Amino acid sequence: MTTIAAYGATLHVTNNGIRLTPSLLAAALGADDRTFNLSESTTVDTQVAPTSYSLGWVQLSGIPELFRFSPGAAQDQEAFVAAVAAAARGEAGGAVPGLNFVGIDVETANADWGSICQIGLVEVIDGAIGKTQCWLCQPPTSLSDFDPANIAIHGIRPEDVADAPPFAEVMAEVVAAVGDVPLVAHNAQFDFTAFSRACAAAKVPTPEWDFACSLAASRAAKLGVVSHRLPVVAKFLDVSLRQHHDAAADAEACAGILVNLALRAGYSGSLKDVFSSFGFSMGNLNDKRVYPVLNNPPSTRRADTDNSAPAESTPQRRSAPQPRWAKAATPEVIPEANKDADPNHPLFGHNVTLTGDFEPFDKGLLWEKMADAGATIGKNVTKKTTMLVMGPWDSVTSKQKRAEELIDKGQDIVMWQSAQLFDALGLSVEDEGDDQPPF
Repeated sequence: MTTIAAYGATLHVTNNGIRLTPSLLAAALGADDRTFNLSESTTVDTQVAPTSYSLGWVQLSGIPELFRFSPGAAQDQEAFVAAVAAAARGEAGGAVPGLNFVGIDVETANADWGSICQIGLVEVIDGAIGKTQCWLCQPPTSLSDFDPANIAIHGIRPEDVADAPPFAEVMAEVVAAVGDVPLVAHNAQFDFTAFSRACAAAKVPTPEWDFACSLAASRAAKLGVVSHRLPVVAKFLDVSLRQHHDAAADAEACAGILVNLALRAGYSGSLKDVFSSFGFSMGNLNDKRVYPVLNNPPSTRRADTDNSAPAESTPQRRSAPQPRWAKAATPEVIPEANKDADPNHPLFGHNVTLTGDFEPFDKGLLWEKMADAGATIGKNVTKKTTMLVMGPWDSVTSKQKRAEELIDKGQDIVMWQSAQLFDALGLSVEDEGDDQPPF
């Protein structure tokens, strides 16, 4: 793939055609991504070179688009003409041969990850960004409430999806569009858990999808960024992000991040091969569970491209990993609620239960801080519970299921994500927000 700067846009030329991505300003003024097919007969009809003070342009045969170039950008114009000629001969290739996948992203209506209201995806062939698709949908009926906090993030309101098809119909179109190609999302555990929960709530079959995570790959690449959130990594890698929290734009950005990281590392091949080179095994969504992305043993990873250190011929013995359930274990001693705490604190007076993983914080520490803020701590979800705080987990926990059952019966239980608890307690996390939506 050849990428060339144009006037108010970036041009991506591959054997598949030309893709025009507008600049942020042009997109804000209403310009859209556009894709144009090339053939052996595609030639230059008109070419006017830019001067030091005027625009230049190129008109191609059979394509109703005038490709404009900024004043003084004659070299960019010539590079574009040469790239088009190479693509017409089938010689442009892709950015990363063999790297084929679908980038995907979802937006949700409320704190329940299954409340999907928008889905975006983008095709990637040989590392070249291709067709983008986006759907608005009505969340599954049982998860259809729109939370003001979510609306503030993505701007999607109930009236925006009032005439949209239900999730079940859109999901069928998404499954058909994905086919049997693996997928990539930024913090993939969130997106694929969202699909798992939404499919269960809508009573539609859960697809079996293999997936990789651009967040995990960006961390492994040790970029030196202050955070691995999508907009931060995209900006660092000079990847276009037209509108953060638009599902199509986020899907395209996460795909661009994965491709860019593979190029920087010199990796090529299938998504499975590339992701393994970063040190991870693929995750999997199926009708039973969401199997997460996991670290590979060092001996299975591709050697560093600079060859500064010899690859190990045999794997080193590793200590036994801590059982996954151990992270969710609850302490033995329950601290007493501080009745003299600030009554305006968001935890004051609540009966709170934690479920899931709260790394890097110990649950005992969290219990103490919550109790000091005036909360009553509960080990389990009961009829006294007024708040459930959910940390990341591979599947829906039994405590969350119990809370949802009680909510259905009329009990008032507030559902928080762990990031909200950390914020309420004034706790700071390295790479804050990487593991919690919004990304």
